[in-house]
Amino acid sequence: MEEKFIELANAYEVLSDEEKRQEYDEGNYDDGSGGFRNFQDAFNRHGTGVEDTPLNWAIVFTIVIGGAYPFIMNIRDKYLSKIRKEQAKKQAAIDAVASKNAKPIELSEEEKEKLTIQRKKKEKTKAEKRQRQEEQARLQKQKEAENTWSVDAPPGAEEEKRKLEEKLRKINMNNSKGINNRARGKFGINHGDWSAEENALLIKGMKKFPSGTPNRWGCISNYIATRDEDQVVKRVKKLKMKTVRKNNNNNNVKMQANNNNNKNNNNDLNNMMKTKPWTEIEQKRLEHGLRTVPKAMDKNDRWDKIASIVSTRTRNECIARFNELVASLKKK
Repeated sequence: MEEKFIELANAYEVLSDEEKRQEYDEGNYDDGSGGFRNFQDAFNRHGTGVEDTPLNWAIVFTIVIGGAYPFIMNIRDKYLSKIRKEQAKKQAAIDAVASKNAKPIELSEEEKEKLTIQRKKKEKTKAEKRQRQEEQARLQKQKEAENTWSVDAPPGAEEEKRKLEEKLRKINMNNSKGINNRARGKFGINHGDWSAEENALLIKGMKKFPSGTPNRWGCISNYIATRDEDQVVKRVKKLKMKTVRKNNNNNNVKMQANNNNNKNNNNDLNNMMKTKPWTEIEQKRLEHGLRTVPKAMDKNDRWDKIASIVSTRTRNECIARFNELVASLKKK
């Protein structure tokens, strides 16, 4: 082992010296002219890698201090943080004592007025923002309704919609001018039998214009809109006579009469449906309304919406037609 180390040390001596290496490369180097003869000489020259010099000690000191610096700075920061917290507590205690002894600040009239103006300005801004949001919600709802109408609209639906919008516009205009739309005689004076709607309007009119009202029968006639004063007076007398005759009957007869009246009303509705069959366009509009109007809506609102899409049938007629179709499908 020692002989191998001596051999490597001699080889390093040759290779590390440029002149000896050049002689070795040219074949002129004499192995016996130099080199190490024993292990101790070779080890003393190449065995100790680091010499005990001031520079080496400086390097070691720098490495030790550099590694310990973060630890020292961490301890220093914790110490300073603790001191700052104690000082903050002392200052807070001093401020608390000072605030108790301090007098409340009184605002001048100008400062109070400025604060009032600022508060009113903020409230106005909030109100305007809320109004804009409500307007946006209204426009969005209107847009959704228009989209519901326009999707897969049946033939002639746009024209019917335009006519209904024109009628609504005229009614709103008359309302703004204080004109009673029904009193304008939309269908003129009716000389036939009194309808259920006219009877209902007559009863409401008599409650709205009680005895002692100037020109009472004229007011009721204008309220009904399709009957003149003479017809109103005759109808009231006839109803009074019916009331007297009904009072002579017992309660069972009254209940039976009411049931018969309800049956007659249903028969009238069925007869009206039979005498006025549904057209192909009305059927398409009904199917379109059933498809497009959401089922999640309120039941009454949904059928009102479907009736507005059909436009030529009432809500009850649409419901009756729907029930008729369901019954026919169940039979199949």
